[in-house]
Amino acid sequence: MKIAIRSYGSYRDHLDGFGGLEQRYTVNYAHFLRTEGHEVCFFDDTCGCDSSFDLALDAPNHNCHLVKAKLHVHNWFSPRTTNAAKNPGIHTRHCYQSGQMIISDPYRYGYENAMKGEVEHNFKHILFLPLAYPDDLMPKNLAPGFDRNVIFWGNKGNFNPEFGPERNMYYVTNGIETLKALVRLNKKANFKTVFVLDKYIKETRPEWKNEIVGLIHQLKDVDSFDQVTWSQYVKIMATTKINTHVGGLTSGINECLFTRSVPATPEKFIFFQDVAKELNIMPPAEVATADEIYDAYEKLWFDEQYYSHVYDVFQAAFMDHRTAGLRKHWQVAMEEIIDG
Repeated sequence: MKIAIRSYGSYRDHLDGFGGLEQRYTVNYAHFLRTEGHEVCFFDDTCGCDSSFDLALDAPNHNCHLVKAKLHVHNWFSPRTTNAAKNPGIHTRHCYQSGQMIISDPYRYGYENAMKGEVEHNFKHILFLPLAYPDDLMPKNLAPGFDRNVIFWGNKGNFNPEFGPERNMYYVTNGIETLKALVRLNKKANFKTVFVLDKYIKETRPEWKNEIVGLIHQLKDVDSFDQVTWSQYVKIMATTKINTHVGGLTSGINECLFTRSVPATPEKFIFFQDVAKELNIMPPAEVATADEIYDAYEKLWFDEQYYSHVYDVFQAAFMDHRTAGLRKHWQVAMEEIIDG
């Protein structure tokens, strides 16, 4: 097939490009589809693509009329936002008006909720196209997760000065409570703590900066980075035993699971809500105390049987995103929209 896929930023066709989950979705999926033998080209959402393409993935919402491919798919990380009451502009799109709109979700949790009817079914198809983490991108010779010695903090802004009493204060308070727990654990266990996006710690508000910096200084072994490439990110994650999810932020959970690490998710966690609820590793970020966070990390660090259980449950959920799962769901999707 000749497939067009949306670009994000100047590193649009590069696995090491910087960007959020949307950019990671497109570059990883393009890589996977090319290894499967498809011709893949990127397009800018202000230009679209021509009619020579069989399919376009992640079509922009605001001007999908520029996408001239025979079929196009709108990717939503939460299809519930496609509900017309929440997104009235959806009615203006030609594909919606003609009854030809196709949407996809990159996570099973969102897809299954959509199929249960949590979005209005004025769409021709709702697809499950998992965010791609194909096997050929996996680092080699991974040590078993329980044998590793890193706790990774992919800081996605929980200490950002934009947060505070006016907005999501629990991002900050949960971060401080987590630091307290790690300091306590570090007195009992030797590990390296790795921070990414360290600028948010350096730029955080003065009213809590001294406490944050003081706690970090109590950790025995710390590496701090600002922005790193995706390959560097995966390389660090491949040495990680426990991945933090401070404030319930996503914090690289896909890379964590991809490299066979364990995520210390709170009970309420966005993209793997069913798994996080089943495991109940710790209370929601809004209410978790330092003692509760410590208990969770201590158990993961020292109890190999428990660690293996958490690992197994998350790995089973992540199989959708590895090569075999990607092939399976791609085939099902194509049969539905092309052959069906």
